[in-house]
Amino acid sequence: MDTKPSLQDWALAAIGIMFVLMGLVILPHDLNIGVTTIALFGVCAAVGVNTIVRKRRYARQRVDGVQVVGGVRIRPSRLRLVLFGGLLLGLGVVLLVFSSTAPYLIWLSFWVIVVVGALMLVGVAVGYLPNQYIEFRPDGLVLGFKSWAVLLPWDRIARVSAGEMHRNPVLLLSLDAPETCDVTPPAKLGKFLKYVGQSRGWIGADIFLMTTHFGIDLPVLVGAISRYVADPAARAELAPPKALEG
Repeated sequence: MDTKPSLQDWALAAIGIMFVLMGLVILPHDLNIGVTTIALFGVCAAVGVNTIVRKRRYARQRVDGVQVVGGVRIRPSRLRLVLFGGLLLGLGVVLLVFSSTAPYLIWLSFWVIVVVGALMLVGVAVGYLPNQYIEFRPDGLVLGFKSWAVLLPWDRIARVSAGEMHRNPVLLLSLDAPETCDVTPPAKLGKFLKYVGQSRGWIGADIFLMTTHFGIDLPVLVGAISRYVADPAARAELAPPKALEG
């Protein structure tokens, strides 16, 4: 992943800001068009600015010797998921309210945004989301979902890299013989192998993990995994602390 903001990143931020300013100018003359323009391109501007800030932060990071507390399940932040779902829901509602005369397909796409945002909020409320976690252990990296988990032994992780998907940072892992990984329960091995096949088709890696909602900077995560893959002696520090006697 290139940590230098691309021309597209700068263009997205600049175009978004420009249209927000245009929306502010239009607002006194046409409320509906003004609000719609500000809402839609405000999100575009925010995405562009956030991408630039994130990449510049990544470029300044030094990740040599990253240590992790072992045996702890690292999950996506519920707060981040709520904020993201609320943003989608709010954006969709604003677009629907102030764009009632939009063409049918565009109006339908606004409803899709509303439904996705609402489903995310409901998913968090009922405990379905977040449904993924990672866990560092002396014998490997655990990737867990709601109904199954897989242990990726350190010696089976052939490649660790940082990527990007739809302007989101993505952890990429390539495995040696993924069919031999320990899946819990064992009956879910087929589901894991299907996941690996889909990942290879989508992004060219056996495992991919979008790290935005985890609250962990991607270079830090890549640095930590790379260290334990390359240094067997370092894996001992991932053992859970011994219980106090007495």
